[in-house]
Amino acid sequence: MKSIDDYVSGIRQAIDANSLGGKTVRMDIDDLGSIHIDGTTVSTDKIAADCVLSAAHDTYDKLYTGTLDPAIAFGTGDLKLVGEMSVALRMPAIFAKANS
Repeated sequence: MKSIDDYVSGIRQAIDANSLGGKTVRMDIDDLGSIHIDGTTVSTDKIAADCVLSAAHDTYDKLYTGTLDPAIAFGTGDLKLVGEMSVALRMPAIFAKANS
């Protein structure tokens, strides 16, 4: 599994100003920390966002690498969502770019 710095670095390379459609997202990863995306700014700050995703580190790593479908993770309760689902639906594309 990657470190939070590895995830942040990959996401920074994958996003542009329109990646989230003007919205913000925060991913809370158990035992690792948080990743906040606002436009092209990616930080480890745990601040308010339009969409907050929460998962265990192992689950997040599988989502990030594309080995776990977000719909399945959400359906089984391994991925929790608070806020705008439309923002969450943009994350798989960002993860795919981060891993290419």
